[in-house]
Amino acid sequence: AESGLRQHVELWADGGMRSGADVMKAILLGANRVGFGTMAMVALGCTSCRACHKDTCHVGIATQMTSMEEAREKGLTAFAPREFELAVDNLKRFFTSVGEHVRVLTKQLGATRTQDLVGRSDLLEQVSLTNRVDLSWMTQVQKMMHGQGTRIEFRSWEDESEVAASLSSSLAMAVGTSNTAVSASRGSQALRALPVSQTTDSGLLEAPRALGTRESGEQVRRRQPSNSRSVRKYPFVAGNGFAAYHTVGMLSIAEGGAQDGVGKSAYGGRIVVLKHRGMDGVWRGGSVGKGLAYGAQRGMFIVQGNADARAGIRLSGADIVIGGEVEGQVRDDLGYLGARANMKGFAFEYMTNGRALVMGDPGPWICSGMTGGTVYLRYNPEVGLTEDALRRRIAKGAKVTLRHLDAAGEADVVELLLAYHKELRRSGQTDAAERLVPILKRPAEYFYMVRPGADLTDQSIATE
Repeated sequence: AESGLRQHVELWADGGMRSGADVMKAILLGANRVGFGTMAMVALGCTSCRACHKDTCHVGIATQMTSMEEAREKGLTAFAPREFELAVDNLKRFFTSVGEHVRVLTKQLGATRTQDLVGRSDLLEQVSLTNRVDLSWMTQVQKMMHGQGTRIEFRSWEDESEVAASLSSSLAMAVGTSNTAVSASRGSQALRALPVSQTTDSGLLEAPRALGTRESGEQVRRRQPSNSRSVRKYPFVAGNGFAAYHTVGMLSIAEGGAQDGVGKSAYGGRIVVLKHRGMDGVWRGGSVGKGLAYGAQRGMFIVQGNADARAGIRLSGADIVIGGEVEGQVRDDLGYLGARANMKGFAFEYMTNGRALVMGDPGPWICSGMTGGTVYLRYNPEVGLTEDALRRRIAKGAKVTLRHLDAAGEADVVELLLAYHKELRRSGQTDAAERLVPILKRPAEYFYMVRPGADLTDQSIATE
């Protein structure tokens, strides 16, 4: 707020949320949205035994096991496969209760819309430990901005349906390099033209969030056949949650890049993030933020640039290609490997299935808790990506092996690179596509593979 950006951003808060009261406290402190993690897992049946990385979850959540026979092979004496419908019902009941609690609190605080309470920290009162900690600074709305005694007014956000329409459905048909997109709003509203991006008074470019997510949900609800095809192309940097919950038959392309949470929990389709050709003819961008493909079960991800931390966390069957390559030399002697890597660390944690191919430096602490799937790492000793360097990037607690490609590995690398090659050519980047040809001809000379194994340290070591 003191920076003058409060009316241009939406703040999300999470961590330790357990009830509607926790949600309301976060809202009064300035959060527009609140996220749940642990409690949502408990609602599904999680017992918080903190052993997700072992693939021995006895309640059938963080595991690929589906039967007692498989559980016995892993040494379990008790195993209760998750009942999907029951888990969904419990999760729905939990969030319905939280939502009802928030509605009651909203009414008790004298508001008709919860969003009207965002930032109303004057409604908070410290009721305990007053002799040990002073929280008065958190309950004051008065701040100094643009002169003495100016009161910060927190803008109320529009109705949820309008926000969703303007950030997702309204931009779904954006094509080419036009600065407008045709939008189809919900209900009986007519078609209208909206800008695909806007510049704030502070000079910041607003990136629309959750593009494609609403369309994915609508497609699933309509039970659209798997052979149907839906193509959406966005000629700009997509905001958080791009193509989240992507489903079968969808193709979503962002030219320029995307922020955090690309394709989380994806269940199919193809998600492509490419560079954008500027007015000077130079191709730039193409990178993604944190948490790429979190928990993705199916589909393909192609990212031409780099990926921030924790890419491929809990990857459960999808395919990923990270095209960012090393520029200059890898300097492990400088420490802080993630600062110069193409992936910023902790990639492919708890991976259980799927394939991932990394053209550049994968960064530190990769494959922690990995129990399935395969990661293909670029071997490029000319820039310092030697076998020893790749081994240094594997988490110390990871129970995996690094080895040369076998026949199946070569076939995987070729298949993944051909998909990447196709998208480069489709976007007009023929030179970049041609540089992949030598690798396609001799994949075993350019890649190592990482698979679960037993030649490294004990997996019971936690690496969080």
